[in-house]
Amino acid sequence: MNGTFQVDDDLVLLIVRKCPGLTHLNVRNCRKLTNLTLKHLSDSKSSKLKCLHVGGSVNIAESGLLSFLKSANASKPTELNISGLPINDATLTLLLKHCPQLTKLGVNFGHISEFAFRAFLSTPEVGSRLEGLHMAWVGTQSSSTGGMSESSSPEKDPYSTDFFSEFLATACPMLTELDVSGMKAATANSLQLYLDQRWRQVSIVVQFSLFFYSVYLFYLSFYSMYC
Repeated sequence: MNGTFQVDDDLVLLIVRKCPGLTHLNVRNCRKLTNLTLKHLSDSKSSKLKCLHVGGSVNIAESGLLSFLKSANASKPTELNISGLPINDATLTLLLKHCPQLTKLGVNFGHISEFAFRAFLSTPEVGSRLEGLHMAWVGTQSSSTGGMSESSSPEKDPYSTDFFSEFLATACPMLTELDVSGMKAATANSLQLYLDQRWRQVSIVVQFSLFFYSVYLFYLSFYSMYC
């Protein structure tokens, strides 16, 4: 239902009631949705939702998003896209506490500092399993209220090139999707260093795999000769 104007809170409630086994819900850019949508999802105790995309639903306020993340009843999605909503450092803290099982995360246009992102991704249960990260136009703004529209951008890009060239490759070894559009620190050079770092990691894994395979073949040959 991506970008469908007719989708509202009542329709989401109907879907939740009629589809208790729902695992994926994409209501991106459905701008009639409000905090009630997240409340309906939280109140659905039988929800099996594993993938939720509410990015661009600009009438969802920070209070609704925080309540959803804190809810004990809410399903704990492994894929979550909240791009364009009022996202800040506190949001990552809540995600770390309540959704550490995330494999894909979208926080485009969020007001998130590099320090908060480093703390979030450095946590082994998060960084080690994260496969997709969408952080286009992420930065900080002087104003702490409201979300960012997809046509606006942060007033400044406080991220260092080291974040992209080395940190991401080390903290997120499973990463296969990365969107850093609009990030000034994500230069061609830093991304090349990131790819080089990932290639070295893959080479090491391959070398270890070949080593253990050789040991396995040796064991089989030894066993067949003397057993």
